[in-house]
Amino acid sequence: MSLFIASFLLSFSLAFSLAFSLAFLLTACTREGNKQAVTEGIPAQDTSQTGDITETGINEGIPAQDSPFTLTSYDAGKGDAFLIHSAGFNIMIDCGCKEDADEILTDFENRDIDSLDLLIISHFDKDHVGGASKIIKNIKVGRIITTYRTNDDKRTRKFFNAMIKKGLQNEVPLSDILIDEKGIKVLISPPLKEAYPEGYDNNSSLLVKVYNSFGSILFTGDALQYRMEEILKRDDLKCDLLKIPHHGRNVWKPEKLLELTSPTTAIITADSELSVDSGLLKLLDEKGIRLMAVWEQGRFDMEFGKEK
Repeated sequence: MSLFIASFLLSFSLAFSLAFSLAFLLTACTREGNKQAVTEGIPAQDTSQTGDITETGINEGIPAQDSPFTLTSYDAGKGDAFLIHSAGFNIMIDCGCKEDADEILTDFENRDIDSLDLLIISHFDKDHVGGASKIIKNIKVGRIITTYRTNDDKRTRKFFNAMIKKGLQNEVPLSDILIDEKGIKVLISPPLKEAYPEGYDNNSSLLVKVYNSFGSILFTGDALQYRMEEILKRDDLKCDLLKIPHHGRNVWKPEKLLELTSPTTAIITADSELSVDSGLLKLLDEKGIRLMAVWEQGRFDMEFGKEK
């Protein structure tokens, strides 16, 4: 009798253990299945953050061969209008006034340029954005990057209306953007504040650096004191060619700017030498920096094609 009871208890224990183990395995499988069911269909999160972007070209991870490039400075008087042209990549930085658009488009036609990969508007003064609407209407534009909107005048409205009609949208960076495309790098740095005590439009200027092993150009828009104070704290200002800010007028700490940038050539976009700070002209001469003055040169090209 005792032997019978012992056998019964042993069988019961084994059966209970087997049932418990099976139940555990089924529960574990169900949990894993639930986990998959919960996560399936949820897209991977986009880890890039607007305004804090580092971008590469199409062949990410493969070093791009640097491309020789040409800078064209258009005769826009005291306005800014620049084209960076290389094999397969065209960048426009500012578009001068309304009346400058025809000259720019004629030049594009003569050079068989039918599209812009990147259009940058440093700020919304009419002598920088004025020609943009006609350019957008007449050629294909890929990507548009601007500072934040600071006014609602006629030229600014026309710019935004032209974009809307072409189904385009501007990007407004919140911090530095680096674009590395087809052998050319473009660093775009926005203002650090949304408002300034004075010079609201001018102090909203984007800082733009275009560079590769063939050369570097620094564009400073119309930055005045408050924006220049931000810019002069940077450690990446060295360049071969410097576009002097604000058409050579009221340049904040020009000696420090030239020391930090160390250019061999400077561009001043002005329609007369009389409108430029005489102290700045003297400083450029003393430092042996070649001056390309729009009031003397008109439209001109500069080649960047000899590797350093």
